[in-house]
Amino acid sequence: MLRRKKGKTEGITVSPYTSIEIMSGNEKKSGGTGTLLLTAYLFLFFTGVAYAFISLAELPVSKAGILPFCLASSVVFGIAAFGTYAKGIFYVFVFLVTGGIGFIGRDTLGYGFCVIANRVIAEINRYYSGNMEMFPVNDSDTGACTLSFCFGMFVLMLVISAVLGYWARKWVLGVLIVYILWAGLLMGRVPSAVSLGMLVISYCGMSAVISARNMPLEGDKRSLGAGSAGLFMGILAGILILIAGVVLTPAASPGILKNQKRIYQTVNRIEQQIMSGQFRDWNMFSNVSLPFYTSSGMLDNREITYKGEEELYVILEERPERDIYLRGFVGDEYMGNRWNPVSGSSNLRSHKIQNISHDFLLSNAGTDQRLSRQSMGIQIVNADSSVAYVPYYSYIPDSAVTEGDGAVRSSSGNTQEYEGYFSNFECLEWPSVTDNGTAEPEYRAFVYEQYTLLPREGLKQLRSQCQGQNLAEINDITQYIRNTLHQNTSYSLKINKLPRGEDFAEYFLYGQKRGYCIHYATTAVLMYRMFGIPARYVTGFIVPQNEFQEQEGAYRAVAKDEKSHAWVEIYLDGRGWMPVEVTPGYLPGEEGQEIPELQENTSQEGLDNTGDTPEEEAEDSRGEKESLSGETEAKEKKSVSNSDRKAGIGDRFWDRITGNMSSQAGRAVRYGGTAAASVIFLLLLIMLRRWFLVSRRLRLFGNRNPNLAIIRISHSIYQVLTEAGYDQGDKMWDLQWASYVQDNLPCLEKEEFLAFMTAAQRAAFGKERCSRQEVIDGRKLYRRISRYLYKSFHGWKKLQWKYIKCR
Repeated sequence: MLRRKKGKTEGITVSPYTSIEIMSGNEKKSGGTGTLLLTAYLFLFFTGVAYAFISLAELPVSKAGILPFCLASSVVFGIAAFGTYAKGIFYVFVFLVTGGIGFIGRDTLGYGFCVIANRVIAEINRYYSGNMEMFPVNDSDTGACTLSFCFGMFVLMLVISAVLGYWARKWVLGVLIVYILWAGLLMGRVPSAVSLGMLVISYCGMSAVISARNMPLEGDKRSLGAGSAGLFMGILAGILILIAGVVLTPAASPGILKNQKRIYQTVNRIEQQIMSGQFRDWNMFSNVSLPFYTSSGMLDNREITYKGEEELYVILEERPERDIYLRGFVGDEYMGNRWNPVSGSSNLRSHKIQNISHDFLLSNAGTDQRLSRQSMGIQIVNADSSVAYVPYYSYIPDSAVTEGDGAVRSSSGNTQEYEGYFSNFECLEWPSVTDNGTAEPEYRAFVYEQYTLLPREGLKQLRSQCQGQNLAEINDITQYIRNTLHQNTSYSLKINKLPRGEDFAEYFLYGQKRGYCIHYATTAVLMYRMFGIPARYVTGFIVPQNEFQEQEGAYRAVAKDEKSHAWVEIYLDGRGWMPVEVTPGYLPGEEGQEIPELQENTSQEGLDNTGDTPEEEAEDSRGEKESLSGETEAKEKKSVSNSDRKAGIGDRFWDRITGNMSSQAGRAVRYGGTAAASVIFLLLLIMLRRWFLVSRRLRLFGNRNPNLAIIRISHSIYQVLTEAGYDQGDKMWDLQWASYVQDNLPCLEKEEFLAFMTAAQRAAFGKERCSRQEVIDGRKLYRRISRYLYKSFHGWKKLQWKYIKCR
């Protein structure tokens, strides 16, 4: 007589010798259609993981290259994990090859992982207002970041496919989804709805197919059907999660700061240990010097060293009369330890906007012989080739790839050509233009709203100092800023590390009082904005006028790494953005570069008002103040309206509910409502899962083929009995075990269980077709056994039996 085999149960059948045999799921061969379906789900899952990570950290990864990579990897790992081929040799070979590639390309991969780490650290710093240091790498290096990201995804795919292929552990997919959600909440973000939906759909689909493959029932057809049911459940769950993410996450996110502060501090300590010198022997940092900042808004107190490397070649038709500033990175929002770049969608007419200064000079070229238009050629040698180094007062063609109203991306390889007015700055003496074309007035309103913004918190000392000054003219403000910086600080490339929690600008001006160009430019931009003047932070290269040497009828200069620089640019009405130098040693002359005040053309009405009486002047002054007050109030209302429009659906939902409550009561309602909604949402998911599993079981029990239906019922009965502790293992033979079950379950009628086993014997091996009544009796038997076992449990085990095991 045969003994019962151990393994994954697939149903009760009866051998020709009337013994019960439990077939192992590991002995069942996988079907082709199931493998293809699982591979498709695997591709959907890996793509969702990749795009979730990219959206959370805003990684500079080529999304066009991720899709074919995920497809190719999913096909390989899907066939390896779910096919009938030998898995051991494949995984050993892939593991060795992956390890070899990682060892050979460790420097490049390490550099790319540091780029990814910087993006994650930047998001954490933004959300927690922290000051974690970053790795000294180029945050915009798309190639290295994409390569390292693909390598990391490949390793993740290798591990997941091995777990699914060898042990069919579906929970590893759920753990990864939970980790992605947790990582997003840690940074105050939520994965994109598309990636989240892909993850949920693929997880439900793979779970259904893998569960179905472990049952000896109709092979691939059943796997395909279960996969369709899993797809339906995935879509439904994805819709529910999307609703929860939109409504619940904005309410829960304010509490993340308090709950995750300890985690943030731990991560910060680990990061400090890494930055303290464990990576210094790696070659990934060997090429980092100040030119790194020409394509990044990173602010750091690292000691700068120069290697004398040639970064750019600049060629002009005529010798310039002033130093040439080549704009690379343009910073908009100050974050305390970095400048965020200008938004790529900040203004739709970006080409016309970036040509405002050029058009201003072009309109005056016919009347001023001092203006001469010429060409400039720039050849990139070692500088970041993804950035276009644009000279001021140059023409930006429509074919250029612009980054909003700020930077320009390189689209012509390592050689760039520009036309414009590069030699003269005397135009600053001309009156301001009130309407320079159709784009400038509209853009001017945007500039004064966007580029005068300051952080809501911090900068108390700097604010207090600037508010105490009664300055209105640009020349006076510029001179005050330069005097403040030059008299209270000194230029030095060797500075101390920025203390934790300190603001970059205030520590430079009031603490260490030493720094280099990025310190001076950052502080000056903030001071300009405090005086109400639109200003931006710019990095790039400065090419001194005296370094242009005549060669073959042109003037050529070499910009080495020590010419990388940071400066300020301010907006002049009608003329556009112009550079302002504030760093000691870079000013053209002892008194520095003068910025003549903006003088509007004097009208006849203005001449007629020169004889106003003091009373009239006082009245005009009061009227002007009231007008300014009204404009300020209107701007504040507009700002509130804009911020309300930018608020998420969830934020507006909770604000509407708690609008008339006090702040304390509003928080209580917000958190209480979030907790209640989360509990309801979780209970709904649990009930949906139970409904799905019970419905699937009933469909299996109601198969049109009575023999298959009885085999399915036998499988379920054996499962509930073993889970309830009625599996005696190898201690008794099959008939003894059947008698043991019959004697120990009072809910069973006499010989009822043995009669069902006889029916299972005929269904598995007999030629005779079972009757529908036997199927009905088997379903009643399963239901009676399940209910009896449920009533015998207590407490948590009863809930687990009904809502987790779904019996």
